Amino acid sequence: NLSEVTGAYMQVITNIRIFDGLTDQLTDDKVVLIDGDTIVDLMPVADPLPEGANVIDGQGGVLIPGLVDAHIHAYAGDINIYKNDQVPKELLSHVAARRLNDMLDRGFTTVRDCGGGDIGLAMALDSGTIRGPTMIYCGKLISQRGGHGDMRPPDLHEHGDECWTCGCAYAGHLSITAD
Repeated sequence: NLSEVTGAYMQVITNIRIFDGLTDQLTDDKVVLIDGDTIVDLMPVADPLPEGANVIDGQGGVLIPGLVDAHIHAYAGDINIYKNDQVPKELLSHVAARRLNDMLDRGFTTVRDCGGGDIGLAMALDSGTIRGPTMIYCGKLISQRGGHGDMRPPDLHEHGDECWTCGCAYAGHLSITAD
């Protein structure tokens, strides 16, 4: 209800078709009213727009609910997961910030990081320090020795574990080993 909107920063998206995810029909007789970062109303196109609102012309595009990606690795900056442990974590943080920003631009409003994401990255997103979707993180991958999360240098795999006291002696950027 427009009378309940009290925020100082309002935006209105006009000239759009809306997919609500509940029906297979697109709605084209509404405009979207946003207060801050929350959609607060779908107003009939015939209603007057709120004074002072920033009007965004959707150019006839389709507006959809935010997408969810339930399996990402924000710190996996290289397709070769072993290379990720060979670069400074600070570099991976910058890579993750760019990747999360790009995901938001592609419509992903929530992501779940299944290995590697940490409290620092989540706090940077929550505080607005970096731009990106809401992130749910699971912490580091837990892998047995020799598993897909065992990022120890290959020469240690070949010589056994002489220099490791146990299988849980390794913790990398994305994973930790545990037997």
